[in-house]
Amino acid sequence: MIFHALDKLMHLHDGYRRSFVINRMELLLIQEQGQRHLVQGTCPHLHWPLEQAIIDGQTITCQKHAFAFNLLSGVIVSDIKQSCPSLMIHTIDYQDNLIGIYL
Repeated sequence: MIFHALDKLMHLHDGYRRSFVINRMELLLIQEQGQRHLVQGTCPHLHWPLEQAIIDGQTITCQKHAFAFNLLSGVIVSDIKQSCPSLMIHTIDYQDNLIGIYL
């Protein structure tokens, strides 16, 4: 596996959101309330970009169709009757002053 650096730790702050594409995989790195999350960059419902999604505590909500997901598990938490897969959650890795992912 190879470490893919996403950003320097000094750039992260609450409200941070940045999209990345690594090996054709769309990722979104988020920091809210001191917590960092690395998730699938698009909603699994219809692949709408999540960079402008609403984040409230441990929930991220896609603005397009209001599908909401738990940021820790990826499980859908909205009360929508349509079927939707879970949001992919990725493990964050650190190397020196860098945040990234091993793939």
